Amino acid sequence: MAFQWRNLSLLRIAGWGLLVAALLIVGIVYAAMQESDMVRLEAKEQAAYIAEQEKLETEINQHIAQIQSETSGLKNHPWAGEYYEGDGLGANINFYVSPVAGVTTTWHGCMGLYGADFGSIRQNDEGFLEFSFRKNKKGGFDNFEAKVLPVRWGERRYLIPEKQLAKFASDINLGDEPRDVIHGRYPLLQGDEKKPVSGLPNLPAEYLQRIRTVATKADIVKVERLSEQATEYSCKRSYRVTLNKGRSDGLQPEDTLRLISPRRVFENLVLTEVQDSTASGQINTYADKCTDTDTMPDKSWVFSTGAYSLR
Repeated sequence: MAFQWRNLSLLRIAGWGLLVAALLIVGIVYAAMQESDMVRLEAKEQAAYIAEQEKLETEINQHIAQIQSETSGLKNHPWAGEYYEGDGLGANINFYVSPVAGVTTTWHGCMGLYGADFGSIRQNDEGFLEFSFRKNKKGGFDNFEAKVLPVRWGERRYLIPEKQLAKFASDINLGDEPRDVIHGRYPLLQGDEKKPVSGLPNLPAEYLQRIRTVATKADIVKVERLSEQATEYSCKRSYRVTLNKGRSDGLQPEDTLRLISPRRVFENLVLTEVQDSTASGQINTYADKCTDTDTMPDKSWVFSTGAYSLR
């Protein structure tokens, strides 16, 4: 009797073993089928993406050709033409604009076309160009500025986004504009980087008065650490710093000051709050480790607005 029970147990074990093996085989086959389906799905999505990109590039090139055809027949137009901004590496952004054909924008980087869009242009009563883009997404490579101001400076023509007018004035004080190379953070008509400037740009009065002829230097009087984030390779720290100069010294919110001492650190400070005798803003610093102190702001740091010397 015991022998029969042992045989029955062995048969049960063998049966369970066969069942488990069968389930494993079914699982492997199913996984393989799923993987095959995923590969086919990915290939299909990739093909669809490539087709969409090719279609977009064709549309973009057609719009660029229309704009170039129109601008070739315009003489001394106040803003029509091809503008560039970027660093020459991951960001190379072109704006093609003309009164009738409208606007086309492209963003090229190391891997090719990152984003593009096109649409119509309306110039409002204040002189701003308002772009009505086809997509105008929020975020991503094709989130191009939709409102810019044509700015003349001597023989140069810029398209300055409305949100960056204060920054443009600060960059003039700091010596970043007028630039003598094509690369920069503001759309400049192709070839105008070699043209001279004279006097001041035709900015609205509220931004023109931000351009300084005498630099203002400011010391840090207070430092507050806001956050610290460590990764395997770096440490990011955020600070709120308060300066000993303010509204009475001509400082305004959105002014940008550059660190001039110590020389080992390169930092810009954008003011967010300005009082009569103080001003403050946030700084983000980076170091290899959170124990490093070289980039930590302290009261020895000196900032300057810079100043523009009329040419």
